Amino acid sequence: MKLWTNESDDMYKLPKLKDTAVKQAEQAFGVAFSKEYIDILNIQNGGSIVYNAFPSEWNDDSIYIDHIMGIGKEHGILENDYYLKEWDMPDGLILISGDGHSWIAFDYRNTKENPPIVYIDNESEQIFKLAPSFHDFLNKLYLDKDISFSEYEEVIVSKEELEEHIQKNDIESIIESIDIMSQDLTIDMSWFSKKLLELSKHSNDDVRTSVASATHYLIQIDELNKNEEIVKELCNNFKADSDSDINYYAEEIEKEIQG
Repeated sequence: MKLWTNESDDMYKLPKLKDTAVKQAEQAFGVAFSKEYIDILNIQNGGSIVYNAFPSEWNDDSIYIDHIMGIGKEHGILENDYYLKEWDMPDGLILISGDGHSWIAFDYRNTKENPPIVYIDNESEQIFKLAPSFHDFLNKLYLDKDISFSEYEEVIVSKEELEEHIQKNDIESIIESIDIMSQDLTIDMSWFSKKLLELSKHSNDDVRTSVASATHYLIQIDELNKNEEIVKELCNNFKADSDSDINYYAEEIEKEIQG
């Protein structure tokens, strides 16, 4: 499912996620993040989401959620301790969405990994369990019937646009284009995989990291596996890279390929 709305002015969309940031955040909180949470953040590090409602079991109204926070300081989960103190919420919660009066959070109070997802109502001072895992939480999200997809801007990047960004060496636009195109399953994957291979040797670390992340995602959803030679070349480039985050993606890609 397409989760992120790709809004250009999204304040919750943080810079590209790096493996080092994940490890540092896990050490700071003393927990292990859910695999599914890291998977979606590797596509986009937080932001507004399309599926904006979650069914409630304790009242007739659904719970509305318009964003999921990524790993970062401003508008990210690293602001967690401040909000826990500000709203007098218990330790062990990692907030991923909310506005103060109510929050959705990972509940790590009784575990260090695979936490349930809870809803915190600060008005009634109650905490309700929403789902046993983040995986189940994502699967139950739905689009409210009063909101249509047409209200969101569907961002598409053409081949010509990416080529132009590469020619101008517009780093930010190259990275954004890779992220968007990796989610566009109507794209010419043979052409795109060759572009990924080309960009896997780019001089900019963030571009190469974006390529590695996109490759990992496309392998996970079985979109690149037909291009075995290119995948092999990409892996070799990632292994030989001087950036440890890119080396990490090489290991994860090989795990996916080997099953």
